[in-house]
Amino acid sequence: MSWTTSLIKSLKEWDEINPGKSFDLRNINFIVGFVIGEQDLFDDDDLSGLEKRLKYLVNDVKIDEEFLINSIINEITRVLRNDINELGEAIIVREGMINDLIENQLAETSGYLVTSLEEMKSPERIVEAEATITDWEKVLLNNFSLSQRRLLRQEHLIKADERIRKSFEH
Repeated sequence: MSWTTSLIKSLKEWDEINPGKSFDLRNINFIVGFVIGEQDLFDDDDLSGLEKRLKYLVNDVKIDEEFLINSIINEITRVLRNDINELGEAIIVREGMINDLIENQLAETSGYLVTSLEEMKSPERIVEAEATITDWEKVLLNNFSLSQRRLLRQEHLIKADERIRKSFEH
């Protein structure tokens, strides 16, 4: 199994067990797509577009697969953690936006902002965000444990050795 295959498998597993869905595959695809130069992944529910892009970056652009996948894992983890860590700031900003609308006599346009602010402040929202990152970390522990990473590196080295041997045969 390759690093890319392990990431795709992990994302699918996470999506299946992720109960709250504060982030789903569409959000993750958007975020990952943005950082790897493929902005059309938002509707890629089966992850085929992401997998195709990752294979392109590894095989054609020659980005080291382990580095690329580790970078994506770190970015996903960072974004999921920031969903919790930056919630307080988001609440303050949203309250400020609502107050500005009210001061400018545009209170009727603040309905969505008020609703989303209430959602942000709900205890369920925090529990949901915590469950999302916890589920992601569980999947990573299973699919990217130290022993699993060692196996992925060994497999990569074996494939590289085979390619080198074939190139000398011709």
